[in-house]
Amino acid sequence: MVSQTTTIETVTIVRPLKIISALCLFVSFVLLIICLSTNYWLRTKSFHIGLFKECSDNDISAVMNPVAGAPGPGKCQGINRDASYITAVAVLLLIGLVATLIAFIGNILGLKSNDLHRKHVFYKIATYLALFTVLLELVSLIVFPVCFFLRMDNYGRRNWEFDWSYGIAWGSMLFTFGASLLLICDKEHEESGTNFPDSTSNQELSSFFAILAFSCIVTADSDFLGFCLSLEDTPNPFSSSLVAFFQRKTPI
Repeated sequence: MVSQTTTIETVTIVRPLKIISALCLFVSFVLLIICLSTNYWLRTKSFHIGLFKECSDNDISAVMNPVAGAPGPGKCQGINRDASYITAVAVLLLIGLVATLIAFIGNILGLKSNDLHRKHVFYKIATYLALFTVLLELVSLIVFPVCFFLRMDNYGRRNWEFDWSYGIAWGSMLFTFGASLLLICDKEHEESGTNFPDSTSNQELSSFFAILAFSCIVTADSDFLGFCLSLEDTPNPFSSSLVAFFQRKTPI
């Protein structure tokens, strides 16, 4: 006798919020690279500074009205002033860059994994790292202008304005914050559904009809046989075979 088994199929549905959060982390990572590698955080006329270098524009203004200690027109140099806060900001953003990359990888691994426990772990890591990066970026973007304002006399200029690299850094922070919100709001992580095929119900119905057929044959009661024949409309293969058997073999 062949034993019947019940197959359990697990279906995993990927939520679109997880995909959007991964895209936000990727965009944030790219923006962080751009703002770290460019030298346009602050500007005054023909002079601009970044986190690692300060540069002079290649124009007549850099020649006629140079900033004290600035490089020649069209040239850059390392920041050699009292700028320990700039180094601290750069270190915090570099740590945030690494954390964003790991959070992005964790998000992708969560999307690709079929194990629900591993999904939960990967998404949890991505969420915590994204929040950690937001904190680092927020501190950096507040400390940088405040400390620069207190030390701007080192450049001999009072009129400064934020440049586009600083704006990109804020954009990176906002994308990371958006990714963390998406990961937090989607608390159920992944929906898991379990499908049970009809083999279980068919097996139970077949057992019932087998007992019923045996009772019909043993009792040979006309009312009982009529009830058996009334099962003709029952949507089960075994009941159809049973009805066909009685229609051929049993007179009513």
